[in-house]
Amino acid sequence: MAAGSRPRIMITDFPSRGGTGPKTGTGRSAASGSHGPDTIAHPRAFSRETRPPTCDRPETWRAPVPLKRFGQHFLQDPAINRFLVAAADIAQGDVVLEIGPGTGALTKELLAAGATVLAVEIDRRLADPLREAFAGERLDVLCADALAGKRKLAPAMIEALSATVLQSGRSGFKWVSNLPYNVATPLIVNMLSLQSPRLLRAVVTVQWEVGRRLVANPGERSYGPIGIQVQLRAEAGILRRISAGSFLPRPKVDGAAVILKPKDNLVPFDEEGFAKFLNSLFAHRRKTLKRCMAMIWGDAGMDTLRSMGLDESLRPERLSPSQLIELYKKISSVSATLCALMPPPRRKNISGTD
Repeated sequence: MAAGSRPRIMITDFPSRGGTGPKTGTGRSAASGSHGPDTIAHPRAFSRETRPPTCDRPETWRAPVPLKRFGQHFLQDPAINRFLVAAADIAQGDVVLEIGPGTGALTKELLAAGATVLAVEIDRRLADPLREAFAGERLDVLCADALAGKRKLAPAMIEALSATVLQSGRSGFKWVSNLPYNVATPLIVNMLSLQSPRLLRAVVTVQWEVGRRLVANPGERSYGPIGIQVQLRAEAGILRRISAGSFLPRPKVDGAAVILKPKDNLVPFDEEGFAKFLNSLFAHRRKTLKRCMAMIWGDAGMDTLRSMGLDESLRPERLSPSQLIELYKKISSVSATLCALMPPPRRKNISGTD
């Protein structure tokens, strides 16, 4: 799918539900609150004392100091929050997962649109006031990390989400979040891999460069393992660019609002093995397929390449996601040890990298 294009959106109705959610431990420091009240205008507006916001007058609450370890960047532009809700096509009674509700600016817009919201917030300074601010609304607040390690969603979140969807009597949920930049990519990949409950659509914010990677086409500079894994599972598009000045504290880069529409009838595959395969192959992205396959898998790799009839002079970055998954399945079928012996993926020390 070309960058910037928008997949067609379908509207699904859900019944509403009320109640407040349980509290759990805070877990690790990855998935945190990243939203802010409508009226934050200057860093001096932050206070170390958390006073509960109100639904009618969110400006009466001053947010606590953002914590770097949680990746907190509060989104201060109310127009962007409304844009995210509109892009998600929220209908009355839709079940919505919000990871990192922060001070509740986006939560407020989701509830106003008629959604039933499960908000997952790691920072107790924010989780407790959210419960008070929206008491009696269709909101459950789970104080927990959304991730259990980098390759797994937190069981507590999945359990709470499953219960919410089950109680709604519907087939799935939508995901609308201003994601902490430092964990956006593992959250997206893991969420798209979730089998149950079913993800119907996602509208999330990420770093601009990460957004470009999610929608990049073969041969483009931004094309790589993360985008390939996402495009195998979903139609992805960038909706708009979000200025860094829309956040406090101001991040170093602009953000992107991204829409993801999961594909139906996906054939299961070894996702962890495929991720290792991609990282091994793209560690040599400028080398030809012939050289890459010979370096990593020897004669078996060359035999597999020839059996597919692929041009050996192509580089890995020229192959489509469907060609890459086919290549992986063939090489892994030759010998399980071949994939087990693949070198570990090289990791770059910036968030959202391939």
